[in-house]
Amino acid sequence: MAMFKRRKNNKKQDLILLRQEALEHYLMNKYNYYYREAHGIVERKYNFSSYIEK
Repeated sequence: MAMFKRRKNNKKQDLILLRQEALEHYLMNKYNYYYREAHGIVERKYNFSSYIEK
C-alpha cells in the first residue's frame, strides 16, 4: 500500500482508509457480512470517496 510507503507523511485520507478497512474486516468476521454489505455500511459511516483528491 502506498500509505505505508509514506508513513512519515500520513494524510487524513490514509488514516480514514485504514479505519475503513479495519471496520470492513471486523464486520465480515464478526457478523459474517459479505464484502459488499460491509463496504456499504462503512462507506456510509466514513464516506471515503469525499476524501479522494481529484
